[in-house]
Amino acid sequence: MQDNQNLQAQPNQTPEQKAISLRIEHLLIFQLSLRHRLEKFAFDADDILELMPRTTQPYNRQSVQQASSQLQAMRKELDYLINEVNLCAGLIPLDEVD
Repeated sequence: MQDNQNLQAQPNQTPEQKAISLRIEHLLIFQLSLRHRLEKFAFDADDILELMPRTTQPYNRQSVQQASSQLQAMRKELDYLINEVNLCAGLIPLDEVD
């Protein structure tokens, strides 16, 4: 939030500087969103590991179905995450990368 306020407080920017500031602001927003999605993804993976502990006993049908539905939900979340990474990568022009 502080970064956003600092970007908005800069007076008399040229159009090029404003465009760069806007890109930086978008990157910060994407970074926060990616961090949130990755944390959620890690917690969901931990939940599945707790649901399906390592054992030599066969799993019951209910726990397998529950794990399967959670894995499908994680797959959708991973698709959103990949799309967001691609959008974020599109905000950084290759000619500006050091």
